[in-house]
Amino acid sequence: MAVVDDRHEYEALVGITDPVNPGRFAYTPGQGVHAQVVADWGLTVGEHVMALRPDEMAEPAGNASRDEWARYRLARQELDAETVDGMGRDQLRDYKPPAKAKATKAAGKPTAESGE
Repeated sequence: MAVVDDRHEYEALVGITDPVNPGRFAYTPGQGVHAQVVADWGLTVGEHVMALRPDEMAEPAGNASRDEWARYRLARQELDAETVDGMGRDQLRDYKPPAKAKATKAAGKPTAESGE
């Protein structure tokens, strides 16, 4: 059973060992991980952890490294790891995710957009 709640920004994808006590797992797959732990321990999004609220991740600067752009796209779950591996920095930076489809009018039900 995953131990994840609103207080965690990430979820462990793999077992993560405690850097202070090597050999002891601090997090097991599925457990929630705080953003500060990800930063302090140098964990990699998409490899060690997955973002639980990908929309909250800040976009890297335009001149950021390829690795930063790859982590960003993976964290936001816009691309899979295999696709990211085949892309360069500029391709990752310039990638535009497909627009989300607008909700369609339910049959026979008026909507605010339709003015019915």
